[in-house]
Amino acid sequence: MSSGSTGYDTKTYEHIKLWYDTEAWLPKNAVVVNQKAYDALDKATQDAVLKASADADARGWKVSEEKNAYYKKELAAKGMRLLKPSPKLKADLQQVGVIMLADWQKKSDESYKVAIVRMGNRIRIAGTAELGSRALSLKTKNAERALATLIKVARDWFPGAANYHSATWWTGARPMLPDGPPVLGATRHPRVFVNLGHGSTGWAMAAGSGKIIADVVTQRAPEIDLEGLTPARYD
Repeated sequence: MSSGSTGYDTKTYEHIKLWYDTEAWLPKNAVVVNQKAYDALDKATQDAVLKASADADARGWKVSEEKNAYYKKELAAKGMRLLKPSPKLKADLQQVGVIMLADWQKKSDESYKVAIVRMGNRIRIAGTAELGSRALSLKTKNAERALATLIKVARDWFPGAANYHSATWWTGARPMLPDGPPVLGATRHPRVFVNLGHGSTGWAMAAGSGKIIADVVTQRAPEIDLEGLTPARYD
């Protein structure tokens, strides 16, 4: 199961000749704005924020559709047969989704959006995020409230499963951009290249993004069209 972009980037066409266009992987990113901070803005700034949001939404869908069509065209050009899924295949895939959702719900708390996963003889509890803050300290009031929520959920679900008082805590930054996609490629400064803003898809996009940067630095042509992914989109 793969998107057209991943299928192309990983050269799936070298060992698979059939590709079913299920449209099962078209992710969206969301940007949350603090209502109090937004209300404190003057009317002109509020209008500018809303316009930027609407423009990013329209641009994001446009680029998504263009990229999806581009990758399907390239897969076909590489010898793959692109087929529409049969009604049975679609029904089977939907059933897989139902099973996966049920499995996820068993490991998560829907009310607090916290996931609990066993890792060997340990338990990993995660699920909080703070937008707009550069502080990585776990000593702030917001961080203390978040940690208390994680402990509460863990004790509600598995009260005797671990010694929660001796838990090891970790927090990290997850750089994101307001319009969704990451920024890759050269900048206006000759020896500065960027590969950032992947948000929650950093691990999934790491290898492909690294290859793109390597191609750009060594002046090779990347294997994908970088329109909409370079710093030029902000010019």
